[in-house]
Amino acid sequence: MTWNGINELSPSGAISKQRLQNTVDRILSLEAEARETQAELDSLDAQIGGTTVMAHPAVDLAKHQLIEAHLEYSRQQIGRRYQVISRNERRKWAIVSTRVLRS
Repeated sequence: MTWNGINELSPSGAISKQRLQNTVDRILSLEAEARETQAELDSLDAQIGGTTVMAHPAVDLAKHQLIEAHLEYSRQQIGRRYQVISRNERRKWAIVSTRVLRS
């Protein structure tokens, strides 16, 4: 139905003039909100510039920081495992050498 068709409903009594005016005002308000939202979307699109989430510089930086943290953690774990093995090996050799010396 066109705007002319809507205006024709009011004189025929199918819709009150107040209700028609409220509906027209609501439609105009929603159209203005749609234009405003589209302008915000265009603004954000200009800021992002077609960058995807995975290619965003902040995501890339965070990815490299996570890799560095994981490598550092792995280095620490290797050092701890080596220390535990060394202690256990020393105890084992101490026990073996004590048995050998007693026999």
